[in-house]
Amino acid sequence: MCTSSVDVQDHKDATSVRKRHYAMNVECVSPIQQRTKRTCSQVSQTSHLPFSPCIQIDDNVVNLLQCSDLFVGKEVIITEKLDGGNCQLYQGRVYARTCKNEATHQSFSGIKSIYAQIKYLIPNNLALFGENMLGIHSIEYNNLKSFFYLFSILEGGTRWLGWDEIVDIAEEIGVPHVPLLFRGTFNSSEEIQFWMDEHITKNSQVGSNTGPEGFVIRTVDGCDVNDFEGSIAKYVRKNHVQTGVDWKRTWKAAKIK
Repeated sequence: MCTSSVDVQDHKDATSVRKRHYAMNVECVSPIQQRTKRTCSQVSQTSHLPFSPCIQIDDNVVNLLQCSDLFVGKEVIITEKLDGGNCQLYQGRVYARTCKNEATHQSFSGIKSIYAQIKYLIPNNLALFGENMLGIHSIEYNNLKSFFYLFSILEGGTRWLGWDEIVDIAEEIGVPHVPLLFRGTFNSSEEIQFWMDEHITKNSQVGSNTGPEGFVIRTVDGCDVNDFEGSIAKYVRKNHVQTGVDWKRTWKAAKIK
């Protein structure tokens, strides 16, 4: 059986948040304000688990042996994969996933508004990645708390921060992270599949009107940017993409509860 210290359906993060303060000129300075400026890197795609219900022909997929090597017997987390748009907040600008494409579509307006209020808290060498939930895609959630849900942070273009660091920073800058559903260990790939197959039938943590789009499993610890593909994978429900080619013209805005 899997060993879980977190397995919840109410979006309550049970991780212990580490409060870290450093004295400087008799003042308490945030740890994220201690980091120095670096350059940003491009981001690899997240591979699918071999039992993900929806795998496209051009998707990267880890096999069962790789799944076992990457996630079995290690402390991992599983978060809900939200049906939004991947975006990056970096050095005062909002990007559509990577540094190559600065976001200009109106559906990023909510993210830009949020970022304008918190960017002074974020050092220039931290790139924040999250879901842009303003534009409704295939799922219209009825319990959104924000238009931005943080899921990863890249430091200096070289290191992905660990989950506890992400939680600390999310709390410090006042944004939610993606819903945490599980934290613990699995004894086999079959246990991971059983957990996901069971939980895909339950309600989303941000919508009582819908099930989750899928899940993301990752190791708890941070990693080098070159080890990204070996620390994370996803599971996506069948027929999860239901938007048309004209979405950018016909899109509708979500509502915050």
